[in-house]
Amino acid sequence: MEDTLTQENYDILICGGGMIGLAAALGLAKIGLKIAIIEARKPLPFSSEQDYDLRVSALSPKTIDIITELGAWEPVERMRLCHIQEMRVWENPTYGDVTFTALSVGRSDLGAIVENRVVQLALWEIATANENIEFFCPNECADFVLEPGQAIVHLNNGESLSGRLLIGTDGMQSAVRNAFPFGSSGGQYKQSCLVASAKILSPQGKVAWQRFTPQGPQAFLPLTDKQGSLIWYNSVEKIKALSKLSNDQLSEKLSEEFPLELGPIEIEAKASFPISRHHVRSYVHENVLLAGDAAHTINPLAGQGVNLGFQDVSALMETFREETRRNRDWSTPKALKKYDFRRRTANSVMMGAIDAFYFGFSNDHVPLKILRNTALLCARLPLINKQIIRYGSGLT
Repeated sequence: MEDTLTQENYDILICGGGMIGLAAALGLAKIGLKIAIIEARKPLPFSSEQDYDLRVSALSPKTIDIITELGAWEPVERMRLCHIQEMRVWENPTYGDVTFTALSVGRSDLGAIVENRVVQLALWEIATANENIEFFCPNECADFVLEPGQAIVHLNNGESLSGRLLIGTDGMQSAVRNAFPFGSSGGQYKQSCLVASAKILSPQGKVAWQRFTPQGPQAFLPLTDKQGSLIWYNSVEKIKALSKLSNDQLSEKLSEEFPLELGPIEIEAKASFPISRHHVRSYVHENVLLAGDAAHTINPLAGQGVNLGFQDVSALMETFREETRRNRDWSTPKALKKYDFRRRTANSVMMGAIDAFYFGFSNDHVPLKILRNTALLCARLPLINKQIIRYGSGLT
């Protein structure tokens, strides 16, 4: 795109063309709004011969419904994914062991494990075909200016865009969030996480599992019968040491310390990252709004981070549709505060629940150990089991 100082006008400017930004653009374009997406990098085309990406998400049925409504689930299925039929969780395999099945709630699956880039590519495909959406890529937001009734974004190529609303979906290091006084609370946990992509030599089927240990959880997410994603929480020092091992050495270490259920594996790629949590004090500042990781990051323990982001999008769509249906201005502070209240409240509840779960299980305190294994035992009861599935799947 040529350098220019002209200013183009849109209804909404979206900074960040990842999964959540693209979903927001599609959802708001469906009600006739003109959208500009600013994104630094276009995703690479998909090939079935490509290695599996380390960044995968456990998409809930509710998230799948949202992606389907946006028209992007069929492209996901054209690429690759794994539908999950069972989820097993345990600490003590004798009595603190519970399995959640799709059949128990009358479903064919509990969700799907999908590489993040597959979801992004599917949404990108649909968004580029939408006449209400224009891409500015590769481009970055260099500066932001707020004026009454409009937000102006200056791009790094010298171009300027204006819109009635600016939405920041530019991730954990959000430039939009950092440019305005949203306020934020949170910090680092005392653990790090290792993620590895592996060939599975003993097929696991469409079953995901998570084992709790005093040092932190260990989890397996299937991608195919012969491919999976392994997740290992532990101390910062332990994860740092594991990251330095060769893939063959790490394969041996995982076989030693992970449950026997895993069987033999071959590590193909690995990465590690610190675990952090943050939550903005408000999702709205004047005519600027945040969604996804720009507004909140959650402990990845239960795989809810991406799902919460898509629920942000769903709330945006619902709020704007409601205002449009009643012939009201969707960009007023009153309308935007509806979104803020809906999502900040719901996300706070989920983040608190995940933190309680995390701290309750990541220790060797005897009374807590008895309590949590009793809780897992109770989770076997049909009524409780079904309710947990519905809540975790976003079906309630």
